[in-house]
Amino acid sequence: MSVRVYRRELKDGKRVVFDIDVYEKGRRMRIVATRPANKSNKADVRRAERDAEVKARDIEEQLRVDAFSIFERKTRDYSDFIEYCRGLSKARGNPSAWTGMVNRMVEYAGGPVRMSSVDAIFGQRFKRFLEGVEGIGNTTRKNNMATFKAAIRQAAKDGYLPFDIANRIDNIKKDDADRNFCTVEHLTRLDAAECSYPVVKVAFLFSCFTGLRLSDVEGLTFGDVRPIDGRLHIDYRQVKTRKHEILPLGEQAARYLHQAAALHVYVSDGVEVTVSDSQEFEPGTKVFAGLPSRATIGSALEAWGKAAGLPFKLTFHVGRHTFISLGIAAGVPIKILSGLAGHATVNMTETYVHLLNPAKIAGVDALPVIGGASERERKTENQ
Repeated sequence: MSVRVYRRELKDGKRVVFDIDVYEKGRRMRIVATRPANKSNKADVRRAERDAEVKARDIEEQLRVDAFSIFERKTRDYSDFIEYCRGLSKARGNPSAWTGMVNRMVEYAGGPVRMSSVDAIFGQRFKRFLEGVEGIGNTTRKNNMATFKAAIRQAAKDGYLPFDIANRIDNIKKDDADRNFCTVEHLTRLDAAECSYPVVKVAFLFSCFTGLRLSDVEGLTFGDVRPIDGRLHIDYRQVKTRKHEILPLGEQAARYLHQAAALHVYVSDGVEVTVSDSQEFEPGTKVFAGLPSRATIGSALEAWGKAAGLPFKLTFHVGRHTFISLGIAAGVPIKILSGLAGHATVNMTETYVHLLNPAKIAGVDALPVIGGASERERKTENQ
């Protein structure tokens, strides 16, 4: 068994590539290990050589484990990784995530990518490319990278790659992004302020007390609302995760639900009648009927937030952050709160703990006060 790296000059005399010669028990295969490097650029040539040597070590390791698969996949080496990913996007349950990753891959590679070119180095360079892409958030970068690694794992299972190299590719670090949320004072101001679209106002405030995403609010029907043991619940399937949820409604959320129902108006014998005068809605009727386009929702929320004097730009997702933050401030256990928010893992909910943590407040209140009675002592004296 032998695996060797060879330098080969191209016909133009200006570029070189590095090939890997693989020999095992009478079988031989040569693999083009790198893209052409400019001979005049010594750093580029050294980089290409190092890449080829790393790939050669990977192949040598695979030869010891499963030599047959190395030679069997020879015909698969010329398959296009990008087209393979497009095929996965049709088979998976979240095609938008796969489409986004494929689009970034096309931007990065500029053309087809042979399976034989997909290795840990390729993955690391794609990661650096994603980190430098402008106009997308860090969450999108993380999702693109996670989808890329999922494609790597599947390609290894399908025999297109000799083994799974996903663990050799670094993840994109999570950005500690700002998560704006509304305090009780903010919510009081918003409730009192006028919004150009009353249905947008009620939908947002409903989200603050249910944690529902805009996509779920848009699709919510009266058929999804049902009483269980005397309490209203929402029985729905999340649009984003396709996960089935049964969410109990608190008193405040139920109030906003009734306000949304009151915004429904229909004409009976030429007279406009509100829901308070009508019978129950059909199950397929949207709770928040009349929601405008998302662009209009965004503009309405921003203007409404300014009118209420909020110190940040109001977006619909702030409602979800608010729900989780209010739960943390109220001392709701993280595991319960995670279930109410519909998070896949408790870890996702824990990222919000630093926003408004009662334990931190108790911690600073425990510190001594110098030069006079503390606020706690004054409150005690006044009782």
